[in-house]
This record gives sequence, C-alpha cells and structure tokens, in this order.
Amino acid sequence: MRGRLLLVALDVILLSVAYISAIALRIGWEGALENVGLILRTLPVVLVISLYFHLRLGLFHAILRYASVDTAAAILKSVFFSVPLSCLVLFLLFRLDGIPRSVFVIYGMAAILLVGGSRFFVRTRIHDAKRAASGTRLLFYGAGDTAELVLRGVVLARNSSYVAVGLIDDDSAKQGRRIHGIKISGGLESLPEIAAATKIDELWVCIPDLVGEQLRKVYATASRLGIVVKIMSLDPSLTQGDVPAFHSPDISDLLRRPPRNLDRGRMKSWIRGRRVLITGAGGSIGSELARQVARLAPASLALCDVSEVSLFKIHLELSNSCGNLVDKPYLIDVRDALGVERMFEEASPEIVFHAAAYKHVPIVEQSPCQAVSTNVKGLRNVAVAAARHKSANFIFVSTDKAVRPANVLGATKRLGEILVQTLDQIHETRFCAVRFGNVLGSSGSVVETFRDQIRRGDPVTVTDPRMTRYFMLVSEAVELVIQAGSIGKGGEIFVLDMGDPVQIKHMAEDLIRIMGKEPGRDIAIEYTGSRPGEKLHEELLIGSNAKKTAFRDITVETKPVATASWPALETELGHLFEVAQACDTASTLSYLKQLMPEFVPICAVTKAQLNHGANDARKRTRNLANVDREETWQQAPTQATKPRLS
Repeated sequence: MRGRLLLVALDVILLSVAYISAIALRIGWEGALENVGLILRTLPVVLVISLYFHLRLGLFHAILRYASVDTAAAILKSVFFSVPLSCLVLFLLFRLDGIPRSVFVIYGMAAILLVGGSRFFVRTRIHDAKRAASGTRLLFYGAGDTAELVLRGVVLARNSSYVAVGLIDDDSAKQGRRIHGIKISGGLESLPEIAAATKIDELWVCIPDLVGEQLRKVYATASRLGIVVKIMSLDPSLTQGDVPAFHSPDISDLLRRPPRNLDRGRMKSWIRGRRVLITGAGGSIGSELARQVARLAPASLALCDVSEVSLFKIHLELSNSCGNLVDKPYLIDVRDALGVERMFEEASPEIVFHAAAYKHVPIVEQSPCQAVSTNVKGLRNVAVAAARHKSANFIFVSTDKAVRPANVLGATKRLGEILVQTLDQIHETRFCAVRFGNVLGSSGSVVETFRDQIRRGDPVTVTDPRMTRYFMLVSEAVELVIQAGSIGKGGEIFVLDMGDPVQIKHMAEDLIRIMGKEPGRDIAIEYTGSRPGEKLHEELLIGSNAKKTAFRDITVETKPVATASWPALETELGHLFEVAQACDTASTLSYLKQLMPEFVPICAVTKAQLNHGANDARKRTRNLANVDREETWQQAPTQATKPRLS
C-alpha cells in the first residue's frame, strides 16, 4: 500500500510539472505567471482525470521491476483518453481564454515522457542493482578496441548477466582514462589490489595477440588470486555478431604463438593436382598432415599405416569429407619392403610425407631393435621406393631429439636425416627433413598423462623440476612441414621455430589450475627422476647458426653435413638391420653407437651394454666417422649440378 501511495505522489508531481511546463512552453513564462490563478484552478481537474485513468489501467498496481511493453501501452492509453477529456472539461468549465488548445498536445507528450521515463528508470535501477549483486563481476585486461567492443556489445547490454567493474592495461598512457565510463586503473601488477577492492569474479583478456610467456604470466597471476581467466576465441565462427566469444584457456591456448607468416598460395600450388602419399597416416602428425593436404586439392591421397584402427578412422573421416580424393587404405608395415614397393606401384606418389615411426622415448629405449627396424629400415624402404619411382619430393619428419642424440629415438632419427641427405645426392627426388619438438595433442602426450592423473586425483608425476621441452600445436607443426616441403630444393634439414622452451613443472601447474584444482593443495606434484634416455633440455640445431628462409618460422641448419656415399652407407645399414632383426639388443646398440659417434646414451644404455657384443660388431663394420673421406664420404654437390624433376 505504501508503495502505491508513493507512486501516486510521484505521478502527481510529474503530471503537474508536465502541465505547467506545457503552458510555459506555449505562451512563455511571463504569460504563465499572468495566468497563475487559472493554472491553479485547472490543475486539480487535469490531475484527477489523469490519475483516474492511471488507476483504471493498473499503472499503480504494476511491479516496477517488471515494467515492459505492456506498461508503456498502458501509459499511452491513459494519455490518449485523459488529455482530450481534460481539454473538453476545462474549456467547458473555464473557457481558458488566452491558453491555446495546443497546450494539451504538449502536455500529453510531456506526460508520456515523464511518467513512462520514471517507470523504466526505476526498473533499470532495480535491474542494475540486482545485476551488481548477483552478476559476474568482470575486469578487463587490455584497454584497446577489443575491450571497447566487448563493453559496448555485451557488458553494457541490459540483459547481460555481467557487471564490468574495471579495466587494466600495462600502457601507462592509458591508465587513468575511461572507456564507456569505466576507469583504466593500472597494469597487471595492480591486479591483487584491484581484485581485493572490487571482488572480481573473472578476468577477460582483451588482447588478441597476447601469447606465450605473456599470456602464461597473466594466467598465473590471476589464478593465484582465485580469479577465473577467459581469453578470446580465435575461431570466427564462435563470435556473437561482431563481439568475440571468450572461453577458459586450455594448455594449448597458453602455448599459442602469433599467426605464422605462411604462403598458403604456394602450399596449395605445390600440392594441387599431385598424387600424395603419407606414411604413418593414422598417427597424430600423419592424420593432421592428411587433413591439411586434403584441403589443398591433391589429385589423390594415399594413406599408409600399420595400425588397422587408426588407419580406418582417418580413411573414413577423409572419405566422408573428400569423396573420391582418397585412395584405398594401405595397411602396410614400412619394414615390409615388398609391401612398400607394391604400394608405390599402385599409388605412384609424386610427393611423399614420411611420418611413420616409433617415437615414445622410454618405450623406444627399451626396444632398440624394433626402433631401428621401423625408424631406420622403414625409412630406408620408403625413401628408396620413392627414388626408384621418381617421386618429386620426399619429406622426412624428424625430431629435436636427433640433435646430439642421448637416446635410441634420437639416434635413429639422426641416422634417418643422414640417410635422406645421402640419397638426395644421387637421385632426382628432392629429399629433405623437417625437425621440430613435441606437439600437443599427440598420442601419449605428457599433457594427456597429466590430465588423466588430475581426473583421478592422483599426484602429477614430473620427472625433474628443471626439465624443459619445446612444444607446438600439431596443426601449427603440420602446416610448417607442408610449407617447408614446398620450398625444399633437396638435402636440407629444415628446423621449425618452436618458440621458447617450456618448463614441464610450470606446464603441470597450469594444467592443474585449468582443471579447477590448486597445485600443492588439491593435486600434488611428485618428482620421479629422469626416465631412460631423457635429457633435461632439448636442442633444435646441431650447429650454432641457422640460415633464414623466406618464412620466419622455418630455418635451415647451416652446419655442413658430410654424407656417406650410398653404397658404403647401405652396406653398414645392412649390418645394422641384421643385428636388429636378430633382436640382438647389445649388438644393435653398439652398432648404432659406432655408426654415429655423436650418440651419447644416458640412463638406459650402460657402458657394459655397449661393450657387450662390440667385438662382434667391429668385425662386420667400420666406424664411418674414421673411414677415408675419399672412399666413403663426399660433400654434397651444389644444387645446380643435380638433375631435378619439374
């Protein structure tokens, strides 16, 4: 009842102001003062008639927080009926000499504005107060165009459940200024103080190109304060009109880098209309290679893998999306030379991406014979078949573990690099290798291991708190592999820019926070010690320098690599394959070491293992590093001297 009386009193005041203002606007304030007596006699009549219609139309019974179109319609009806009636009654009673009839038109418009405005003003204030009390309180990091767009398009919307409480930006020139009335309070260092003062719930990062270490710093600072961090989505399909969508970051977001300077036109012109073969097509790298190559319109795409399930999945996926582009699946082990030869006869590939390999360091370390058979013999079979069938390009997917190898995986991959560089000297096929570090999302990735441990509530196991690794998104790595292949002239070892190495301990902490836990409190981190064959820090270059290419993310290793003559290398590889096929682990390791003196194994391969069987190996091999250069080693000739396929 009290609320209704207050509403009646408010309308009396507003209607009185509307009536007096209408007269003053029409005949001037001097004229209004001259007719003040008439105004005071007529005003009660106007108020009684207007309030009667307000009452009849329920304007005093409405709940203001729910004011809507119906409320506006009721106000319009009240004015529509009350104003003409007031005009008629007043002219009959008072004749209103000196007051024009148009006063009532002005009065009606003023009544609509004042009464309607009051209703919706109260509703807005109630809504804002309620939103401030229960809405998600936001702080924006980055006070640029994106922040302005988000503020205008989302936060300032009346139906939004968000409340903007502040902006921060590291640019001191912006601090103290305002965007849509919201003050830019300071930089990232001021976040703890602002968070305590404003009780923010979420921090939205409104800097699209904030990546790498900078983004991780923002995330770590906010997470320690219990603030949810959200970042902009880079997928345009997720935007809400012109306003970008925001999401909680995944570990891949914290490792993302600025957009690559790729020449997609060159990549497409290289692939378009050509027959392509991908080995290891069911794996993480191979399957992404298949997807990206398929989008570049090859004449045909042949997929090869030894895993039936993995091959089935990627072949079915691309068959559904690309139709007749994809050849029949080749369920072939690359160690099977006859099977590889038959595949090349059928597919006749012009471009070959060789991604088939055993790659998990601890497993490979315990199975060196199988690693040699797949990673070296399998590569040899595919590379020789490519040369025999005159494929135009052969791209070997290598790894950073090939640099000063300390494990079997690195040794087999380094031997693979030497193998393709040697073949490049005697064949028309352009052989090259692409070297990069770990990729996120690969099968058996440390990230997936950490996620499983966190889901179970188990401690996250990190081998060493000092351990670092290079990481790249699988999609990023693959597009750079394709770009490198498109510029290869033969004999190069391309090295991809992996950014800064990431400390595994910090990655584990970030992942725990991303999954809603707190490191050390909810999920413990245990250090288990380095596993067999693991380095503390990986490298990407054997030499100290790298030659730049036209693409900032791709370099070529500049250290001259002396490559064995193919007959000599093939002989030595034959001996290595013999002991590997015989599952003679000790002799395989010893032979691998003799072939590559730079292979310095750690942990798993002991001196005793290396010495065991070494005498037998020496009877069948020579150390390639000490063989007379004139007989078995030759420097790579210049590109101009080598015939090439067009």
